[in-house]
Amino acid sequence: EYLEIHSRKSNKKRRLNADSESEHDDDSDEYSSSEEDESQDENTNTSNSKKSVSAKDKQIKTLKKELQTAKTKIKKLETENKKLKQQLKAKPSAKATPKKNGDKIKKKYYKKWAARLPKLANMKKTKYMIGQGVKPNKEIIIKEEGFDAEEFEILWKDKGYLVQPRPDNKPKSRVIIRRFSDWEEIEEIFGEYGLKEKLTVHIYRKRNLAKTQYWGTGDANITDLNVEYNKSSKRLQLKFIVERETMATSINLGGLF
Repeated sequence: EYLEIHSRKSNKKRRLNADSESEHDDDSDEYSSSEEDESQDENTNTSNSKKSVSAKDKQIKTLKKELQTAKTKIKKLETENKKLKQQLKAKPSAKATPKKNGDKIKKKYYKKWAARLPKLANMKKTKYMIGQGVKPNKEIIIKEEGFDAEEFEILWKDKGYLVQPRPDNKPKSRVIIRRFSDWEEIEEIFGEYGLKEKLTVHIYRKRNLAKTQYWGTGDANITDLNVEYNKSSKRLQLKFIVERETMATSINLGGLF
């Protein structure tokens, strides 16, 4: 009986050991399987990471290329801008032009009119009339057709007395009238170009029945100037007023006086 009991115990012990080894083998298999799964996951993640890095590299290359293109365009624009600035510097200043042209225009016209007025006054057809009912002065007119408005402003702006247009006298008129009421004002403009106060005129005496008699030449002084400019027709008129002093001292009748 003792041997039988001992045999039973030994068999039971062997069965327990066998079961323990079986469980250990199962745990080893499960651990090995888990390691394999983890290894596969790591490989998958590594592959995805490589793909992500590759896509980012492509984006960076594309952005760098676009940046380089933009830099090239900017450089080109800067070069063109520099050239334009140099061209603008080379051109004469728009503000300096009127002053330079103004001096030339003044010299051109003031000198021209200063020489023209005495010639007109000394023409026989420019009759200085005397006699009963005749005005004691003569108007001698210099005309310029197609006269530029800008040149008119250069020559006459802020000179003399503005008759019209004024707020109180024909404010909407397109005819500009400026008046110089004495020789001193006129001399300020024309004096340096050789115009003298005294002019030689041809004198005619009015008689009855509208007949006139030529009396010879005499002296007359410039007393007034009216400058009229029509902006619509671009017509400029310089109306010089000349007046004789006295008949006895001014008329030259072939040496009789």
